[in-house]
Amino acid sequence: MILHELISYDILRLLWWGLLGVLLIAFAVTDGFDLGAAALLPLAARTDVERRVVINSLGPVWEGNQVWLILGGGAIFAAWPQLYAVSFSGFYLAMFAALVALILRPVAFKFRSKREEPAWRARWDAVLCMAGVVPALIFGVALGNVLQGVPFRLAPDMRIYYEGTFFGLLNPFALLAGLVSLCMLLMHGASWLVFNTEGDVAARARRFGMVAAVATTVLFAAAGVWLAALNGYRITSEINTTGPSNPLFKTAALQAGAWFANYQARPVLWAVPAIGLLMPLLAALGLWLRREWLALLSSGLGIAGIIASVGASMFPFILPSSLNPQHSLTVWDSSSSHVTLFIMLVCALIFVPLIVAYTSWVYSVLRGKVPAVFEGLAPYDPAVEDTLFGSTDVADVSWITPTVQAWVACYAFGTPLHSWQMVSQGQSGLAHAGMVRAAQVLAATAIALLEQPERIAQAKAELLERRGGRPYACPIPAEVPLPFMRG
Repeated sequence: MILHELISYDILRLLWWGLLGVLLIAFAVTDGFDLGAAALLPLAARTDVERRVVINSLGPVWEGNQVWLILGGGAIFAAWPQLYAVSFSGFYLAMFAALVALILRPVAFKFRSKREEPAWRARWDAVLCMAGVVPALIFGVALGNVLQGVPFRLAPDMRIYYEGTFFGLLNPFALLAGLVSLCMLLMHGASWLVFNTEGDVAARARRFGMVAAVATTVLFAAAGVWLAALNGYRITSEINTTGPSNPLFKTAALQAGAWFANYQARPVLWAVPAIGLLMPLLAALGLWLRREWLALLSSGLGIAGIIASVGASMFPFILPSSLNPQHSLTVWDSSSSHVTLFIMLVCALIFVPLIVAYTSWVYSVLRGKVPAVFEGLAPYDPAVEDTLFGSTDVADVSWITPTVQAWVACYAFGTPLHSWQMVSQGQSGLAHAGMVRAAQVLAATAIALLEQPERIAQAKAELLERRGGRPYACPIPAEVPLPFMRG
């Protein structure tokens, strides 16, 4: 017996349809709050410090969250190659715009703090906001078009011809689906900010989150009513669940209300859209009652319910064709081979749990509120004489001439000095900002001493007082020659 025959072809197809849904939901739930919080940046954060708090709440996790998008794209490519070919070619400009926005997000994270000019940071804040709004809208618009059917056809040799345009994607129902997507991610992003921040940022996020949550339920209900009036798709020929992956071997037709046929055949499925309708309202209640866990969990479940309801409505269709229903892609006729699906399943069973475990560990380590960021100088209090450890680089010099120390944050607290961990942080934005701040302090100190030379005299007098008449004694014996003195 060949190993891949342990699981039948139809079961593997069904498993990969479910896994694709899980990956897409995982991306929407995890990276969704990144997108939503970024879209809320100009609303929830009014000052530069507040915007830094929002960005710091996303900084440690956004990159790991995006792994689910990569996994979803890889699953489509390997398990559903025809779906990959049609969707990524037909939605090329839309996907390109979404990817550009996602690419600009880390660029904005990196470059925003390189300069302190308000105009510079405001421009990158606008980029971050755009990077949250654009993908959220585009992903919803794409799903809206999928529900209506995509204008593609297949040639007898399985070549794909897409006959739509970019502006054709922006039809009224698809735009409504885009608004549903945007509102649900704004709800989720607001729930994340309430969960992860405090003060004015959390208060504003709570208000906007409640509005977005109620809007999500209202718009999702409106989309459902509209969908009931649209023509859906149904297979009119006998279904061969283990047949070859060739959509032309079946027949299909448009039918009014076909997208609700699965709910009529299996009433238990009504629980899926019910979750999508009720959970956003529960999230709004959690925000109002200041139950942070309830709000975040409910908003995530609401997103899962909304996305899963699309799959429950369309099954077994994956991508309907509006030009010729027979050419529509379904679970049973557009997958990879039996062997390929089995090998991929084995890989998924190994690596997906590892990703989940690592992601869970990261969230556990980084749990807690993000404190406000202080970028100013602490006021000088001559009554407080805190002693800070110094450096041997200035040990002898400090006995001869007055010295002063300025401390800036350039590395993570607790990093061992003179280690590779310390060196590796030298390229970070934190290190760059700290060095710029130190240079400003040095320059301002030099200017002050040049403009007020009496301060130099005061510092010399204080040094003599602190030495208490003790002369400077070089710790190196006079008879020990220094390296540059050796012949």
